Amino acid sequence: MINYLLSFLYPVRLRNYTSRFSGNIEINLVNGVKMIDTKNSNYSYGSLQKVLKAGLKALKFGNNFRNILVLGMGGGSVVPTIRHDFHSEAHITLVDIDEEIIAIAENEFDLHSSGNLKLVHDDAFAFMENQHPPFDLIIMDVFIIDRVPDIFQSEAFLNLVLKNLAPKGFLLYNTMNATMSDDVLQSMRNFLAPAFNEVSILEAVNGTNNLLLGKEKKLNQ
Repeated sequence: MINYLLSFLYPVRLRNYTSRFSGNIEINLVNGVKMIDTKNSNYSYGSLQKVLKAGLKALKFGNNFRNILVLGMGGGSVVPTIRHDFHSEAHITLVDIDEEIIAIAENEFDLHSSGNLKLVHDDAFAFMENQHPPFDLIIMDVFIIDRVPDIFQSEAFLNLVLKNLAPKGFLLYNTMNATMSDDVLQSMRNFLAPAFNEVSILEAVNGTNNLLLGKEKKLNQ
């Protein structure tokens, strides 16, 4: 109770973890909400949750999203957003390469209690190379600290995204405007544009993130 009250005055550190991918990971209590932070960025349940919620609103998230893939799960904060804010019981597959992050999501945030959920410990690129039932929505949220690894900016990866999206499927690709150049983001948009009815960039979400949004993959893609 004391920590809860103090968290409205300043962030309260609850626990530290060490990840071989992200270095030091902090579990902090801020304004009564537990969240995951690294040195340079929020990983879950803080600003990131607001960013992804804004993207889902821009995509007009609805009952057409029945099978969802999340690449880069963090603490899985997008799950309660989908369940509670959008009232969806869609099946969600979350993929992360970091076993420490998966353990944190399960132990600190009780992620499995959501139901209709699958956690996968795997490299996101390797996961996408395998055969899966098509996804109605792919949320791309892979970061090492605050950067999207180069391999996930490549045409090879974007082709895998298209391969795994269902006809009329949607894409939400999260980037940080401080660590991905406008040229790279525009190049990705131009590459994806022929495959969707609309591709747009939602800029400066929460002041920090740019979201690349693909709406309704064309039937011939």
